[in-house]
Amino acid sequence: LRTSEDQEAIKAGAANASAIAVVGSSWIATEVASALVTKYKGQKEVYLIQTTEFPLERALGKEVGALVAQDHTKAGVKILAQENVIGINGNAEGGVRSIKLESGKEVDVDVVVFGKGVTPATEFLSNSGLDFERDGGVTCNPFLQTSDANIFAAGDIVSYPYWVDGKRTRTEHWNVALDQGTFAAFNMLGKLVPYGSVPFFWTRNYNKSIQYCGNGAGATSIHIQ
Repeated sequence: LRTSEDQEAIKAGAANASAIAVVGSSWIATEVASALVTKYKGQKEVYLIQTTEFPLERALGKEVGALVAQDHTKAGVKILAQENVIGINGNAEGGVRSIKLESGKEVDVDVVVFGKGVTPATEFLSNSGLDFERDGGVTCNPFLQTSDANIFAAGDIVSYPYWVDGKRTRTEHWNVALDQGTFAAFNMLGKLVPYGSVPFFWTRNYNKSIQYCGNGAGATSIHIQ
């Protein structure tokens, strides 16, 4: 799910489906599963198939992920945890008949939506001479300046040192891209303002909002109230 055309195709496919599989435990995957089961509650089977034990576990940890799983299960989503999709079986009409899981299970579905994360679309820069991280992100300094002093970057592809601990991170959210664009523009003009904003984004499932502020990687404690 990346474009308006993608969501129209998902809506059209879901309307005629009896069972839908959403593969992944990401923000997008949980949002799609939530939207589908809310729209078609009791009319269609909605599966959330994930390699992790809980949805959003990698971002929020097991404790919070377990609470997210409860909301999905209560709404009617069937979670198939710690499963990996290894194949998709087609039907005679060129559509989907079922998906095969590494555990040996086969699940009958008509539509499959993948929400397993993305990689930076930086292939077009492969001959630029710029430095990259292992995941394809563009290596930048605190001023969002690349390894070429005349080139700055902003948005999802930027790997930058987080000002709190200096560890490299990428934040894939539109409001961070807008924020970084402002900093990059200042620094192109020689202002030399380090990017020091706190990343913030949100998601919403079943009329519940989850707001994420900062960088939770490596958290040593979790408090639930």
